[in-house]
Amino acid sequence: MNNKNWFGTLTINNIELIANNILEILSGKKYIFVDVYEYLEYKPHTRINQKLENGSSGSPLSVYYDEHKKYAGFNFCDTYGIWGCSTSTQEDRYDPSFTNPYIVIEWNQITVKQKTPAGMMCYWQITVVEEDDL
Repeated sequence: MNNKNWFGTLTINNIELIANNILEILSGKKYIFVDVYEYLEYKPHTRINQKLENGSSGSPLSVYYDEHKKYAGFNFCDTYGIWGCSTSTQEDRYDPSFTNPYIVIEWNQITVKQKTPAGMMCYWQITVVEEDDL
């Protein structure tokens, strides 16, 4: 994928590709992470000056699957803590319920739209920034 635009549903089949592309985009760079949750009345929460950090595995990224490969996810460690996405579908098709995350990657920006386990919508936007922009 290598810094190309991409959009679609996160699936068990593409999760490593997507997670590794996000890792490539964010590695060694500062970024702003904005999240908006329906259950928090869509009030944005912004974390500036974020940077990936190695977790217990020695990498900022971990990808996991259940034993039958019916569920998969990825997590990233950063300055704030841990964030990630999970999926239970193998079909790369548009899901208007957003039960499985819909991800858009545009060069230096990642946007995620998904339904939380509690059934409410959430939106994330992660944007790489230059040091002078912080």
